[in-house]
Amino acid sequence: MNPATQNHRHLWIIAFAVLAFFFAAGAQSFWIDEAITARFSVQPTFAAWVHMMLTERGGSDPQMPFYLGWTWLWEKVFGHGEWALRLSGWPWLAAGIALFGWRKPVFAAVCAVSAFIWFYADEARPYAMQAGLALALMRAAMNLAEGKLDRRAEIFWQLVLIGSGVLLATSHLLGMFWTAAYWGFCLLCVPTLRNRDLLKKTLAAWLVAFVLLVAVSGYYFWTLKTGLRATDAGITDLRNVFYALYELLGFGGLGPGRLEIREAGLAAFKPFAAQLFFGALVTLPLVGMGAVELFRRLGKKNAAILLAATAGTMVFILLIGVEKHFRVLARHLTPLLPIFLWLLAAGAERLWQRRGMLGKCVVTAWALLAIVSCLEIHFAARHAKDDYRSAAAVANAALQKNQVVWWNADFNAAWYYAVPLGDLNVAMPDRAVRIASPSPELLAALPRPALIITTKPDLYDVRGELKNFAATNGWRVTHNFMAFTVWEK
Repeated sequence: MNPATQNHRHLWIIAFAVLAFFFAAGAQSFWIDEAITARFSVQPTFAAWVHMMLTERGGSDPQMPFYLGWTWLWEKVFGHGEWALRLSGWPWLAAGIALFGWRKPVFAAVCAVSAFIWFYADEARPYAMQAGLALALMRAAMNLAEGKLDRRAEIFWQLVLIGSGVLLATSHLLGMFWTAAYWGFCLLCVPTLRNRDLLKKTLAAWLVAFVLLVAVSGYYFWTLKTGLRATDAGITDLRNVFYALYELLGFGGLGPGRLEIREAGLAAFKPFAAQLFFGALVTLPLVGMGAVELFRRLGKKNAAILLAATAGTMVFILLIGVEKHFRVLARHLTPLLPIFLWLLAAGAERLWQRRGMLGKCVVTAWALLAIVSCLEIHFAARHAKDDYRSAAAVANAALQKNQVVWWNADFNAAWYYAVPLGDLNVAMPDRAVRIASPSPELLAALPRPALIITTKPDLYDVRGELKNFAATNGWRVTHNFMAFTVWEK
């Protein structure tokens, strides 16, 4: 194939991969965390946004300064509708895929059929942005470590390494650790003389990066001192490692929905055992061959350093989750995704080229399964988001009839969908009663509702008192929306 035709093929595959995630974003209801993003993004002025960043104490969201600053800018141009806000991560994802897949079409193609990216490209949260930045960061680190670049290309990839690392570190507190992992790998694997030469040529960029990282590190430290932290719902144990690898390898669409996993744990996977087994059967050969290719390209020492740096960061974050009692999920490990995508892409390429018809069959089966996983993520009802929109419509219809409504759900999503709420656990005229993990005494003292709207009892009805109250006092379930139960008298 002549070079011009080959370059066109590369560009077409990259364009397809990038556009796939433009259409992956949808207009489903926002769930809890997305509604929080919307609250930050709609602040009318930059000063108001800064004030909210400094005063918000409801969770760890202010520990995402670059992401929330970006969505604030994005909202001023494109608005705060569900689809519009979810697209805010798309430019970063597109740039990351373009860099990750440049002159390597199979790498872009593997990104295009990643069920993990399909899921988080449809969320107004920082994970699509982080995936794009991490793709660029890893490609830069790999290129520099391989040492096959000319001087101009080395400087370009060094700047990509610096820029994507700084943005990843400022997109989320945990991004600091991942940037350190990839930069540390590059520092250890690029020969000292080349490192010194590159440092001289990119010294200004490194100085700017140093100042920014010192400033944001101080900010993160301040947020921790003031008590900001992730929710303590759930725990971190060995099951979290399984769930994370399951999602990062692209199985997310083939198995149960996240709500089923939340409620049933590992038992939720039983009905999907056959397809997940087949998925593992065709995925593991790709990962294994990709690992062989990684050690061939980088050398044993450098490949071991890369795997140790990234796996060590994952273990460190998991240990923080255990120590601080918060649930580490696959999304918290998003910057690990490029490692898996690289192994899958390199393994697919090697199997296709060197293992004859059997290799081609395995790669084809994997690709078809990956596409099915993506389509399931996007279209299957079990993977739908918490339906706050429908719950809010029911609540507002009842309030318009002057009925009493108990809202046992998130107040940010209620704000987004215009459900007027009173103060916590206090009845107020023309407002839904906002209830969180109530005691039996409180429930007995409140005015009797026509409607009780509940969701995720592990967050909002920890002791099960509200469910028990409704079931034993004459309310019955009349609506079930995704993650919601509506009780009526």
